[in-house]
Amino acid sequence: MNAFQVGRVSSVFPERGTAKVYFKDKDVVSRELPIVNRGSRNTKDFWMPSVDENVLCGFLDNTSRAGFILGSYFNELNESVSSTVNKRRIEFPDESVIEYDFTSNTFLLDIKGNVQIKATGNVTVQGDVISDGISLKNHTHNFSGSSGTTTGPT
Repeated sequence: MNAFQVGRVSSVFPERGTAKVYFKDKDVVSRELPIVNRGSRNTKDFWMPSVDENVLCGFLDNTSRAGFILGSYFNELNESVSSTVNKRRIEFPDESVIEYDFTSNTFLLDIKGNVQIKATGNVTVQGDVISDGISLKNHTHNFSGSSGTTTGPT
């Protein structure tokens, strides 16, 4: 086996951070290979390839025994999600997006479901909060009648 080999993920084991890879040219499935991630001790970054995703594997001894999944890559069927080096972008299967644009200093969360923010302390926002087009800082209330009741923000 070559020191580097391209294959297709056949099964994943997220609880162990491993996956098995099918190598078409050898018609063989690897044993479980650890997946290289950014951080595995104090600061952890978790990523698992999908089944059928193309991956690059590296082997220490030119056999399938001591190896790692180094990552996946873009190709004609799985195109890049950005056309600029000025963005860090993550797209999820449900089309939710997390993106940071270094040029405009804009952080985008386009979430297709619920969002939960949990904090053991305060959550502080500097700047205005706008919800459904209504500004938290600049909205107004209309007073109604002699009872002094107010309507919702406008």
